[in-house]
Amino acid sequence: MVPLCFRGLPPRYRDSVRQITSGLPLFLYNYLTHQLHGVFEAVSFGGSNIDPFSWEEKKNPGESHFPAQGNNLRISR
Repeated sequence: MVPLCFRGLPPRYRDSVRQITSGLPLFLYNYLTHQLHGVFEAVSFGGSNIDPFSWEEKKNPGESHFPAQGNNLRISR
């Protein structure tokens, strides 16, 4: 098991990320390279500003550009 974290989607995805529960199978999509990665399994819940310093805004310290965040994913086999 390799622990992974995903940090950051724009605010419009907050509701979707909040629906992530432990055990949910997930795929992660890289918008820059247009690649789909997975399958991962959520080990914890998704939420908002789990790490407010991840992708922190310079004008607003402690606020993330990408507040819809998840934590603790593992690779499913």
